[in-house]
Amino acid sequence: MSLALFWSYAHADNVGDRGRLLALAQHIRLEFSLTQGTDVELFVDEDNLRWGDLWRERIEEALDSSTFLVPVLTPRYFQRAECRRELMDFYGQAQSRGLTKLIMPILYTHVPGLEETSPDELLALSSRIQYFDWTSLRLADPDSEPYRRAVSDVVGMLSQRREEMRQAEAEMSEAAMQLAEPAEWGVAEALSEIDSRIAAWMDAIEDDPVLRAQTQALQVAYQERMSRSKPGQRLAIEIRMVTETLPLDYRELENAKSYSALTIEMHPFVIAALRAARDVPDVLPALGTLIDGVRLAQPQIAKYMTPGVRWNHDHWQTRRHLGAKFRELAELALEIKRFKEEGNRLVQTWCDELVALGVRLDQ
Repeated sequence: MSLALFWSYAHADNVGDRGRLLALAQHIRLEFSLTQGTDVELFVDEDNLRWGDLWRERIEEALDSSTFLVPVLTPRYFQRAECRRELMDFYGQAQSRGLTKLIMPILYTHVPGLEETSPDELLALSSRIQYFDWTSLRLADPDSEPYRRAVSDVVGMLSQRREEMRQAEAEMSEAAMQLAEPAEWGVAEALSEIDSRIAAWMDAIEDDPVLRAQTQALQVAYQERMSRSKPGQRLAIEIRMVTETLPLDYRELENAKSYSALTIEMHPFVIAALRAARDVPDVLPALGTLIDGVRLAQPQIAKYMTPGVRWNHDHWQTRRHLGAKFRELAELALEIKRFKEEGNRLVQTWCDELVALGVRLDQ
């Protein structure tokens, strides 16, 4: 099978750098074909409207040493929901098979917070995956020796990882052949990882009751003041409300990051367990802890997604023009929403898979 490179990037970065991100993808493709004698399928979403479907089909059905994800890391990459989704999905599938080396990030510019201790789990996991540092080469002439040598080095790393993954696949296949139920191989480890995280995950998905009560009380109090106030007084009331709301939303942001991080951590192990349950139905009863957790999570997800429940998420976007604190609160609201939705989207994929396996989640 020919090598497939799925090039994940933020479109605005390519435009801002005058097409150099996509040019780099083509340089790597041509260099690999030249030096390795192997055809390379390069998938970028500008080239194919089904780009997202193609890579999801390939990693879900035929993830092997011929399929690589190359995320081009920039500050904007981690701000784009689709980029984050691509990285999460591929990472979950690859990690569930022990094949994380199939992700080869290119650090294109300096990314603040790209470290293992980052509260943003995608930044943290990206820092743990060996990446190729392109920050000093971004401004180099593509015809210069340093640039061309670096492209050759990227190809060398891809080739090395491909061979390592081939060997890992052969070893896993040999080990699986020795088991009575090959699909169960590794499920015990996956369930152990899920069990070790499920309690903390459930705590994270639940709204902090004290924080929720404080936020609701604050909103009710200020809405009453607004209803009794004269038009000329309302801006001053809103300014006071923003000042009191900011510390509460910073606390909620930390809760949302924790929920997202724990969900991303669990995702590869849940994928592995569900894949085993698809192949060997006897595995399904062993997923009881996960199923119970998902059942409890569903109402929380539904409540959060109900329009109008989170008044400040959309409200503050319309007030950004009123000053720095309003803009700060609007940005906080967007971050909270993003991290919550990231976690919720992954959990929804678990729900869908469990339902497909015949599990009743409404019991």
